[in-house]
Amino acid sequence: MSIPGLMSSMGGAVGVPKVSSLAYVANATADSVSTITVPASAAAGDLAVLCMGAWNTGAGGPADVAQAGWTTLLTTGPYYGRHKSVYKILEAGDISASVNILLGYLGYQVACMFVFRPDVDITTVTIPSWIGGQAVPGDLAAQSIPASGGNAPLVCIGSMESRDYPAVSRSPAFDLDVDFGSQMRNSYKIYNSSPANHTWNPGNAASEGLRSHAGYIEVE
Repeated sequence: MSIPGLMSSMGGAVGVPKVSSLAYVANATADSVSTITVPASAAAGDLAVLCMGAWNTGAGGPADVAQAGWTTLLTTGPYYGRHKSVYKILEAGDISASVNILLGYLGYQVACMFVFRPDVDITTVTIPSWIGGQAVPGDLAAQSIPASGGNAPLVCIGSMESRDYPAVSRSPAFDLDVDFGSQMRNSYKIYNSSPANHTWNPGNAASEGLRSHAGYIEVE
């Protein structure tokens, strides 16, 4: 999917330079609370990607929770759990603000936010690939991120939530892995040129199951 600004017949925004690079700014995490806070080091115009997961005791799973002003990439579940990914081009009022996350049974909820800064204003966000899956329980098949076919700059993201907390196989290596709370694992990889494919393999959730998302986001 693509979210354009004012587009010319050549496919670019009229009179606006395209983004040529992304840089990592910060990340934030939330564990057993109802909100996550946008990092204070973020700025208006940054790209924020938020992945969240929650677990419940019943097969109905946690209810979805809206993140006002954010665009949903994918929601997976709700068999016992739910995993959701959203993104936003931040505005001035978003900095240090709280964002609602999914809510689980007895506080079994986690979230991770990555913030990236473009060299010029983003006019278009394109999501060529974003996939999800769940094992209830079991071994979830590896998820492919076909970024070599994408247009740089782009960022690859992998995110997994499980109370089993299996090890994740990440190949090739990402720029940063954020694993926390004995429930959630997340990674990102920026490509400002020559993007490569990645494999995100969330492993085997033997008893509690797991939910996982992987994909990449292009900006211009």
